[in-house]
Amino acid sequence: PRTMVRRWLALVALALTAALAAPWGGAGIHVCKAAPTEEAAFDLRESISRGDALVGRKKYAQAVVAYSEVVANLPRDEMGYLKRAAAQVKAKRPDDAMRDLNAVLTSIKPKSKQALLRRAQLHKSQCKTAEAKADLSALLGIKEDHKQALKELEKVTELESHLATLEGLFGEGAHQQQLPNYEDDAFFEQANQHFDAVIRETQFCTRAYLWSARMYMERKDFEQVIRETNAILMYKGSHIETLLIRAHAHYQEEMFDAAKQTVAQIFRTDPDNSAASQIFKLVKKVAKLKAKADGLAKGNKLRQALTEYKKILQVEGLNNHNIESSVLRTLCTSFHQVNKFAEAVEWCTRGLEVIGGD
Repeated sequence: PRTMVRRWLALVALALTAALAAPWGGAGIHVCKAAPTEEAAFDLRESISRGDALVGRKKYAQAVVAYSEVVANLPRDEMGYLKRAAAQVKAKRPDDAMRDLNAVLTSIKPKSKQALLRRAQLHKSQCKTAEAKADLSALLGIKEDHKQALKELEKVTELESHLATLEGLFGEGAHQQQLPNYEDDAFFEQANQHFDAVIRETQFCTRAYLWSARMYMERKDFEQVIRETNAILMYKGSHIETLLIRAHAHYQEEMFDAAKQTVAQIFRTDPDNSAASQIFKLVKKVAKLKAKADGLAKGNKLRQALTEYKKILQVEGLNNHNIESSVLRTLCTSFHQVNKFAEAVEWCTRGLEVIGGD
């Protein structure tokens, strides 16, 4: 009997060992899942608090991650989406923010007053005034005396007026009759007043920044062109039209490496872009010729350097006032130094025609 008992106990021990070794919820002992506890709910509140604290410290990308935990745990609650959308706006990710707000209004709570207001504000910040008005109208249909919605509606209407004026000055077809005089200070001041009014109310108004960049391009203020295009690329990193304008501004400022890097960004999105190929070839050729000419000049090989400087002026489509002026000055003074006065007069005369009396 004792032997039978020992065998029976051994079998029981083996069974228990196998059961305990099996995965929970699989074969073996069935383990019931615990019901959600206050601790689990506290974790969600902790994620929100952590996200809010990160926003306060301007760590917006990290805040998005924290709010994403809330969305993952409460996918049918608008709170996580609204919090994350606000952080996305701060992080200059308007498209991601719009996706979150759309998710709330299409799948979770179609009449969410907060989501409608925030989406209207985001539309306004993108200069999409019709869409902004539609959301505000829907919100006022839910609560007709919604003070913030009424205030936003006034702002959108005013923004619409400024945009209409700028469209008349810079939009497609605006100059079919007569090109504006970009050098005219009165025109420049009028345009800037409208630009300032638009930028005050918007964060992601691509067309306004582009119009402004084109205006500064015509005024040959290339540093400002770079600043205006940078404002777009902060939230639209692969916007081809912006990158093209920026590459031309870099070229005009003789920032050849920056121009090539900007064109490389275009090629990553559109490898066959003909305009990008054209500016890239021009920048590469001019940069190579100028580097060679400058190197020869520094090495006191003046005659050879002058030959290379002439080649720069012969580049088809050079279209760079700064480089042309600089090369003409160099040719004018250098030929005078080597006592080739006839050629010096020729290049000095050309320089005066391009540069003027400065």
